[in-house]
Amino acid sequence: MESQKGLTALELLIVVAIIAMLAAVAVPRFSLLDREAREQAVVSLADGVRSSAEITHRVWSAAGRPETLTFQGEELRFVHGYPAEQTIAHAVIGPGGFRHNNGVWVHEGARSALDCGVVYLPPTADGVPATVNAYTAGC
Repeated sequence: MESQKGLTALELLIVVAIIAMLAAVAVPRFSLLDREAREQAVVSLADGVRSSAEITHRVWSAAGRPETLTFQGEELRFVHGYPAEQTIAHAVIGPGGFRHNNGVWVHEGARSALDCGVVYLPPTADGVPATVNAYTAGC
């Protein structure tokens, strides 16, 4: 009696079908995890921007409320005691994967900050804190 070597066509077809079913379940889950990771990166960046704005505001206040201040080797310009949108990025240590321009961070995979990003707005009057908004609907 000869021993069988290899798989028959039916066995191979069954193995391929099982792998396809596993892939059909796994791919949507990985896609969801990717979206959740982008959303968390946006929220984390927004928290970092908010903290940086508050820290620089306190440093500005303690320094006698100057118009500009050197912070971490970069000159920051202030608007009502908070960094201007053109200079806030110098005070922020955030995660990679974002494009930045004048207080707006856009996740690299998104079309705009309103889809997946962070928007920083300095205050419009003294005694009002800066505004930091995180947008995750299009992540």
